[in-house]
Amino acid sequence: MYQEGEVTIARCGTCGESFPVFTFCADTDMLTVGCIALTAPGHRLALTMQRPNERLGEIEARVGRGYKVVGVRYVDSSPVAHGMSFQEFRKLYHPPEPVYRCISCSSDSTHERVETKEQFLTHGHIEVCE
Repeated sequence: MYQEGEVTIARCGTCGESFPVFTFCADTDMLTVGCIALTAPGHRLALTMQRPNERLGEIEARVGRGYKVVGVRYVDSSPVAHGMSFQEFRKLYHPPEPVYRCISCSSDSTHERVETKEQFLTHGHIEVCE
């Protein structure tokens, strides 16, 4: 199983819960196909492989112990106007911002910081599951 990546620490805007989100990082997507990261309270992460035809709910049940797959959507706030020059667009462009679904209350959560896996392991736990 591929295990390289980075950890985003997200905070819920509603309940204030802080939780980690693992993002697999590799040179090609082929290395991370089927890799699933789950999050649990207490700064715990679980990494596993999705089995053939396995749905997210089934993965969460298999890993158990309060782990959930964190949902994410992206919000694009870059202004794009018809007729805008490419140079103007480049000056104003900002990459879309990830908005995570809170593991406690399912409200919107935003990222506070990004850590390396090694930094995260100083205060959190990562488990690799079969």
